[in-house]
Amino acid sequence: MRFKKHIKSMIQKASIPDVSSKIQSQLPSVKTTHHTLFNRVKSPFILQFSAFLFLLLGVLMFSYQQSESQIYAFSDYEEVMGISTGLIRTYFEESMIENAPLSMSISSADVIDQEINLMVQHIILVEKIVMTQRKVMESKRWRESKEIYDVSFETVHQDTVSYELELAKKYKQFKKDVFEFQGTFEDINISGYTTFDNASHQLYVSAQKTSKEVTVEYNSESKTYSIGFIEDNVKVREFEYQLMRNNFDIPTLKIAYTNQLRTVNLTLNYLPMRRKIHVSYEIIEASNAYLGTFQMGYQMLNKMVLVITGKTEDHQIFNYEFSRFQRNEMVYQ
Repeated sequence: MRFKKHIKSMIQKASIPDVSSKIQSQLPSVKTTHHTLFNRVKSPFILQFSAFLFLLLGVLMFSYQQSESQIYAFSDYEEVMGISTGLIRTYFEESMIENAPLSMSISSADVIDQEINLMVQHIILVEKIVMTQRKVMESKRWRESKEIYDVSFETVHQDTVSYELELAKKYKQFKKDVFEFQGTFEDINISGYTTFDNASHQLYVSAQKTSKEVTVEYNSESKTYSIGFIEDNVKVREFEYQLMRNNFDIPTLKIAYTNQLRTVNLTLNYLPMRRKIHVSYEIIEASNAYLGTFQMGYQMLNKMVLVITGKTEDHQIFNYEFSRFQRNEMVYQ
């Protein structure tokens, strides 16, 4: 009995093939790898380092392209140049109001009566800036290595004043954000330069004609313009203004100037539907402050007339009419 069981056991073992040995014998030999820490991190490290090199190379190439294409001192350089030349053109081409108003009425004597003449002179200089509800630079092109700009301003009558500004630049550094320039528009020659003080860019423009000179200085951080008027090498007047626009490109202009012992602050807003400028004023003299508002617009009566209507903070009503042009000058068509 035991013999039969032994024989049966031997038969069962012999009938089972050794499959695993056959499979192993048919596989190619594989070299044993020792899994160290370096081997575990080597592939991810190489991939990350390669990605970093590609990223760094891309940043360097982008920076180089940016530096090559960055040819202006600050983002709104073109607009500032257009506005500056527009103000210069207004000063040289249009007469200032030096005479008293044609007619006036005010319920009682007030400081506004003493200051209105100079207020109007400043507003006339910047009125086209206030009227323009869009960028003043229409287009740019090149002509014999010079930059040519088409500048365009609107008037209160929605007429358009256009001229061509030509600039030649001499760059001072690789990024081209500091340079000198010379230019012309109409028959006016200008020159200037830009600087950078690690916080903001400054633009300086000078225009001369006969014995008169206008200077414009602009700070890119405060976005403030400083205007100076020079006659026979003597500065006769200066003022500052700041231009802001809302989401609809409708501008608000703040003007500040000093007249002897008075400080005058004006805020100008354009009323497009009425084709008028709304002005809020503050006149500070000694320890007193005089406030009020008025609106100004042009009307064709027997000739072109600037009409002003307003009231003081104590509700006194005043009205003025100014002659916009001398007899031998052209009026709006």
